[in-house]
Amino acid sequence: MFFIFGYVFFSRYCWNKNSMGSLCVPLIVSVLFAGLRGNVGTDTFAYKTYFNSIGDTSEIISKGLVFAFEPGFILYATIIRFIINSDQFFIFSLSCLYGILLYKILQKIEEKDLFFLFYISAFYIMFNLNLLRFGISLLFIGNAYLMMLKEDKKYIYLLVLGISFHYAGVLAIMFFIKRKDFIKYFVVLFVFIGIAYAFIITKINSYFIDLLSLTGSFKFDFGLILEFLIVVALCLFNRRLQSKKNILFFFIYYLFRWFSYLFDMLNRFSYVLGFVLFLFLFTKIFKEKSKALIIILILFNLYRTLSFINNSDAAMTSLIDDESGFAGLFSQTAWLPYKFFWQ
Repeated sequence: MFFIFGYVFFSRYCWNKNSMGSLCVPLIVSVLFAGLRGNVGTDTFAYKTYFNSIGDTSEIISKGLVFAFEPGFILYATIIRFIINSDQFFIFSLSCLYGILLYKILQKIEEKDLFFLFYISAFYIMFNLNLLRFGISLLFIGNAYLMMLKEDKKYIYLLVLGISFHYAGVLAIMFFIKRKDFIKYFVVLFVFIGIAYAFIITKINSYFIDLLSLTGSFKFDFGLILEFLIVVALCLFNRRLQSKKNILFFFIYYLFRWFSYLFDMLNRFSYVLGFVLFLFLFTKIFKEKSKALIIILILFNLYRTLSFINNSDAAMTSLIDDESGFAGLFSQTAWLPYKFFWQ
């Protein structure tokens, strides 16, 4: 990760390049780093387990994997299984697919190097080493969104593909509505109410006690406040970000982020909104003030990502202290130390 940041920095500020050519090396490195890993990341072992169970109906049922994945991802995994029956090749192929989709996004935007660094700092660890199908879903949706901005009607195919890899991507449909304003806001409100019903009303029994003790569960997120202030400043410096639609979407995004500690799926929805909203920021060249703010945000995201890795492993270590049965699982899902698949 530090190599990637260093290489892009020198390309931009020492070689004065902001082109696809200067990003090819760090992009390839990021693909290989994710694709050649062993069981690194919380969900990697689970994806390998599913891949190895393809074709064995009894094993899929016994492990509760019948409805665990979306049809697009299931079809992709089945095709890879038919080509090469290797769970490591499956992980490598997902990493290559990520590289292709991110490359296509970089081709469509103007602030290529800053978006690449932003992606690495904010999304890479989660999307490429953990939430694999969700990350692929958002990269499909990101490409679709940029195609829609350029009035390329083929975007609908990539949008459907994205949703077929992870159902949370359906929330991104809000960005593709092109009717009058009142229709847009009606759709946003409808989706918002639907989410509230699905993840609050239907779960009110199991979460009732938690909802009565929000004060004890609530955590003040300084990082989220800092990010919010930077986004407000970016909106003030860039008039194209000041539309009612963007402001409304950012409001919902931060609302989801703030309450994601209650329902994990709200965290997924916030990723969907945040990815598309921040992608839009990088479609045009920034002014100097905006670039400075983005660099601050990138550095802070990098700090938060590294802290997450450390805290995740520390939490699992704590579980092992309480229950030794977690030791075997931790050996397959730990973030650190990083291991290549042959180690």
